[in-house]
Amino acid sequence: MTEKRNVLTIAAGVACLLMVSCVTVPPTYCAKEPRRTIKPRSHKMKLAVFNFVDQTGRAGNLIKTIPDVLSMELLVPKRFEVLERAKLREIGARKTEEQRNKYKYAVDAFIQGNITRFSEKGRVMAIDVRVVNAYNGAVMYAGHHDVHYKKEQNVTADIKDIQAIANAIHKAFPVLVASKGKIISLSGEDISINLGENDGVKVGMGVLIVAERDVVDNPSSHAGSSPERYIGEGYIVEVMPDASKGIVAMPENRINSLEATLRREVDSEKRELLLQDIAKEKLRVRDARSSFEIQDLVRFK
Repeated sequence: MTEKRNVLTIAAGVACLLMVSCVTVPPTYCAKEPRRTIKPRSHKMKLAVFNFVDQTGRAGNLIKTIPDVLSMELLVPKRFEVLERAKLREIGARKTEEQRNKYKYAVDAFIQGNITRFSEKGRVMAIDVRVVNAYNGAVMYAGHHDVHYKKEQNVTADIKDIQAIANAIHKAFPVLVASKGKIISLSGEDISINLGENDGVKVGMGVLIVAERDVVDNPSSHAGSSPERYIGEGYIVEVMPDASKGIVAMPENRINSLEATLRREVDSEKRELLLQDIAKEKLRVRDARSSFEIQDLVRFK
């Protein structure tokens, strides 16, 4: 009787093992809430070309026409996006700084030019050109260029010389071969990336942070996933041979303008209201930002 019971027990155990071996156990994963995404201001490096500054008093309308032509030439290799020049043409020299604050959330960099010499001999003008990061003011490119001009009914610049300026800017910002890096450390708004000078990274370059590590609803099929779910934008502030440091840009906000109004206001009640508005705006900006993680991907513009 005991032997029969043992046989039955063994048979039941074998049956159980066979049943378990036929069952497919679904993979376990830790679902989490997808992070807040953003709409990038651009997927390429986006530029605003402002009117040039005439330090000679002799360049006339060239302070507008040279930036017009330069904007068109910058579009030729399809490396950049360029802000429409129509509104920028009407900005006077005294309003430039104010307008830069207005456009800092619309573009990645500003192109500025100073006409420093306008010579009748050889009919040539000297122009200093700079590309400046819109968010933090870092100088990304600086070059001195000679542009020849013709003096007919209207003074016109030599288009080949303007093309040379565009080519120099293109050369300064090549598309990176390793266009995607990873966040290797982070602290608040500061991030470190595993690509550096040896990979072509330069101070002021714009980056998009991609949430590729977010878990999707169906991990087996990856249904609904996207390889480009952007959760933030930022800019490079320091470059080392094999790594770089960046800062995450704040979403568009009114904090700077409110604080400027506060500095001018003398009425105590109005100051209190402004302080409340600033606090609310800071809270809104904080809630509008996503969180970042080590190993999140970083795509260079």
